[in-house]
Amino acid sequence: MTLDITPSGEACGASVRGVDLSKPLSDNLVAEIRAAWLEHFVLAFPDQKLSDDDLERFTLHFGPFGDDPFIAPIPGRKHIIAVARAASETGPIFAEAWHTDWSFQETPPAGTCLYGITIPPVGGDTLFA
Repeated sequence: MTLDITPSGEACGASVRGVDLSKPLSDNLVAEIRAAWLEHFVLAFPDQKLSDDDLERFTLHFGPFGDDPFIAPIPGRKHIIAVARAASETGPIFAEAWHTDWSFQETPPAGTCLYGITIPPVGGDTLFA
């Protein structure tokens, strides 16, 4: 399997194609992905269809799970939270201020994985710094 890594052209980020994250990954493929992560800092894997098990299996290739002391996980999953907003919600935009920053922890996780299920046609931008 050959990865197709396309840099974003910005200060960080790249798109990665040529891998199905729903399948078990070889050590060599994980090493390639890790090298791309270390070079580009943020990786996007477009057009993936992942179950919760797939998402957790993939993330564990890069280090152990962290524990979020502030946000409750989704039912049945200790390490997955939902960042969601219904179209009918009119209150302040939670996701506009939402961020992940665990640097205060004694052993922070190596990174964060965001899996988009429903992305709005306008807005829904995700920023990394």
